Amino acid sequence: MRRILLYIYILAFAILFMAPTLQNLFSFLPPQKLEGVEYSSDLPKLTMESWLDGSFQTKFESWYEKVYGLRNYLVRSENQINFTMFHQISNRSLVLGKQNTLFEEAYILDAVGLNTVSTEQIENIAINLRKLQDFLNSRGIHFLFVITPSKATIYPEYLPDHFANRRHAQSILNYDNLLPFLHKYDINYLDGHAYLQSLKSNCYYTLFCRGGTHWNYYAAYLFTREIMHRLEVMLGKRLDELDHQKVFLHEKPVGSDDDLARLANLWDSSALIQESPYPEVSKITVADSIRPNVLFVGGSFVYAILHWLNAFEIMDKRSEFSFYFSQKKISDMQKEIFSRDVIILETNEQALSRSGFGFIEAVLDNSGLAAAN
Repeated sequence: MRRILLYIYILAFAILFMAPTLQNLFSFLPPQKLEGVEYSSDLPKLTMESWLDGSFQTKFESWYEKVYGLRNYLVRSENQINFTMFHQISNRSLVLGKQNTLFEEAYILDAVGLNTVSTEQIENIAINLRKLQDFLNSRGIHFLFVITPSKATIYPEYLPDHFANRRHAQSILNYDNLLPFLHKYDINYLDGHAYLQSLKSNCYYTLFCRGGTHWNYYAAYLFTREIMHRLEVMLGKRLDELDHQKVFLHEKPVGSDDDLARLANLWDSSALIQESPYPEVSKITVADSIRPNVLFVGGSFVYAILHWLNAFEIMDKRSEFSFYFSQKKISDMQKEIFSRDVIILETNEQALSRSGFGFIEAVLDNSGLAAAN
């Protein structure tokens, strides 16, 4: 009997040991995709030189660790064990807070004042915003700077204690530092942080979902209406209106409501999911309303705004969105900039030190105006 058990153990070990190679050869299990961005590596070419200097071995290891059979199954399994048994998230860019609330670490570091920049740098941002605003206004183009909110500053009560306790009483957040300069230089701006903070105490629904990094579609919808009202004031003309009668609670996440939960790459992420509020929105057509041609420049928080604007055709069809402008260049000022009625520059409060992601400087440089450093 012992000999039979020994053979069974040996066979089981051999199968487990060979399983990744067998998966590579025969694909007996369907592919399992992981969420998030992974950088691929090519199978290195073996030469005598690369073998002797060790570069082949290093590159081969980098390549194989991304392609070996069952890798994604094993990654999800390890992540699930860490979460279920030890209440830990394996993804190092994510932080598990109270009541299973997920945060991105970058947003927490900003919320506790660990990524602040100098007052001079913050003032230069406001100076450049004013230069951009004046230049666009001189061409008959309206400008609006939009600050979108951070989950870590709207819901600091869910931060884990070891992060919350790192906040220095004397540190001034970039957001708090910038506001006086926006007033000083008379920048036309809309403050999403202040708006959501005012909603929070009187709002029945959550404004950020437990498993998401972005505001949910209910919060984004309310703020989109604020943007529309501001555009009406700036343009001196009416837009069609958005209204809602009901808010539904979806058991399954909508859109980006579970973007962090998906990045956790678990087999079962239900503990990180909560009901998502989603309004039943309708458009009210207004007589003599206009559809402005708007260029949005910003980050991922703009997507939920565009979700509502595009769904109900509030903007002109020529309107565009430039995502993280640092990856782009202006090739035609007339078409890309001067043809617009409005340019909206969005920056999340945790990224204020990088406001515009190169857009401000690009426009000023193309216009022969020097940006403040």
